[in-house]
Amino acid sequence: MSSKVGIFFAGVGTSLVILAVGFAGGFIVARPAPKQQAGYQTRAGTEGITPVRVIMPASAEPAQPPQPQTAAVAAPEPAPQVQPSLNEVQAPLARKLRAATGLGAADTMMNG
Repeated sequence: MSSKVGIFFAGVGTSLVILAVGFAGGFIVARPAPKQQAGYQTRAGTEGITPVRVIMPASAEPAQPPQPQTAAVAAPEPAPQVQPSLNEVQAPLARKLRAATGLGAADTMMNG
């Protein structure tokens, strides 16, 4: 019977050791980083920075309000464009095609 009790306490002891190691590891990982020395993160002094006056170029002028137009000038209307008929456009092309291919007027499919 003594061996059963010894095995029981060995199991309980092992479980407690495993839990203790786990909690200790979690504490080490979750702990904030160690603090640095006091002089490590000092603010830079502002005595090196001097105020500077910015001068804008002379071309920077304030915007003027728009002036109302008193007399509107009427724009001339463009003349309507007349489109040439289809035969007027295709007739010179048909002649060039007939001359290039050597076919007569009856052989082409275009009228003209």
